[in-house]
Order: sequence, then structure tokens, then C-alpha cells
Amino acid sequence: PRGGPALGWLESSAVTDQRRAAGDDGTTDPDAADAAPAGAVHADAPVSDASPDAAPDTDAAPDTDTATLAPGTRTGSRSRSRHASGSKRSWKLLEWPILIGIAVVVAILIRAFVWQSFWIPSGSMEGTLQRNDRVIVNKLAYKIHGIHRGDVVVFKRPSSWQLDDKDLIKRVIAKEGDTVRGDNVGNVYVNGKRIKQPYAKISTPCNEALNFSPTTAPYKDPKVIPKGQVWVMGDNRCDSDDSRIQGTVPTKDIIGHAFVLIWPIGRWDWL
Repeated sequence: PRGGPALGWLESSAVTDQRRAAGDDGTTDPDAADAAPAGAVHADAPVSDASPDAAPDTDAAPDTDTATLAPGTRTGSRSRSRHASGSKRSWKLLEWPILIGIAVVVAILIRAFVWQSFWIPSGSMEGTLQRNDRVIVNKLAYKIHGIHRGDVVVFKRPSSWQLDDKDLIKRVIAKEGDTVRGDNVGNVYVNGKRIKQPYAKISTPCNEALNFSPTTAPYKDPKVIPKGQVWVMGDNRCDSDDSRIQGTVPTKDIIGHAFVLIWPIGRWDWL
């Protein structure tokens, strides 16, 4: 074909030049390597089908195989799992102290505003309560309703009472506006009517003052209960220092209604 001999000669010359550049031990002359035609590829270089100008594949996902990660490196999911596990352990350590703290606060609030236990130190309520008994007092009772005759109440010692005990327990016999009197055999009359006293421990003879003896000046005439006051007496009528000796009790000093005997368990009962 036209121009064929010239092309053949050029190819033959290129082959001859390459052979001259190569030494007898098969190494390549550095100068010849530098003179290699543009676009020639080194034999040790990896061959890629991609064009040099092609943009990298940005959609390729990173390799998440943990075996290829550097030592000490954790995947995100495992790190989150360990963090959640640590949070659970921290909560378990705090759970009991928090619950105990809440229980203590609730108990304090209940004792201060709702219920409170009181110990009976004397025999003034024998017939109903014995020494060393324990009762529960409802502090909200008289904020909801009025005081009833016959209620067993715990009250703070009135300033006019000459006793050492700070808190006292007695039974309400009469309320404000009532009249009260007694006789020398233990009977009590409220508004002219003798009241039933199945709870009372009465023994005769008894101290005249404690028996409302009509010959004793302070109790000779019926007593009228002043406004905001109540008349209280112990169920052990011959061994109780109460309104017969000390006078009436202001209703503001009443702590609450003793409504249940809780100790000893064998004598548990409503009051």
C-alpha cells in the first residue's frame, strides 16, 4: 500500500533503539527509560481500566469490617451500645439511694401532717390503754370534722397545767358550751344526763376531787365549758390528773385523734 515501506522502516528503527537501550543482563538504561515514548506504561505498574481523568466513585461505601480497623478503634454501633450499658449501670447504682430518699421524705411528711405514733408512759388511761402501749394519731381528723365527745385525743400540755409531760392523752368528755359535773361514785353528767362509760376503770372509794365530790368546792357546781375548750378525763378515774384538777384544754393544743391501738399486736384494736 501507499506509504507502507516507510512505516515498516519506522517500526524497525524503534525496535532497534529499544534493543540498544537494553543491556546484556536485561537491565534498562536509565537514559533510555527517560526517552521512552509518551504514554508508555511501566511493566510493574498496575493497569486500570479507568480513565485518568475519571472522577472517584463517591458512592462507594467505606469498609466497616472491624478486622481491618486500626487497633483500639470501635464501630459507632458498638460504642453506642457500650454507652447505653454504662448508663444503665449508673442508674442501677443510683436507683436504691433515690428510692430510699423518697421514702424517707414521704415518711417525714406523713409523720408531720397525717399520722404519728405515740407511746403511753402512764396508767391514767387504764381500762382502755396500758403502760407501754402504742397508738396511732390522725392529725388531719379535726381539720376535716369537729371534735366528738368520747374521742381519745393527744394534746400538747396546756401552759396552765402543772405537769412535766409534754404530750398527754385523755378522753374528751364535754365540748364548748356543755355543762359537766360528777358524783362521788364515778358517775359523770353532761348537760344534766349521765353518760355511759364502758371504757372507764372506776374504783371506790376514790379521792374526793377525782370523784367530783359535791362537798369539794371546785366541783360543787356544774362546770360550763368555755368557747374553744374541751373537758378531758383519763379512763382510770382514780389515777388521772386531768380537767378535774388542771382545768379545760384549748382545742388549738390538740394534736389529733388517737384512733387505733397498734402495740402490742395481740391487743390491736380501734379506739
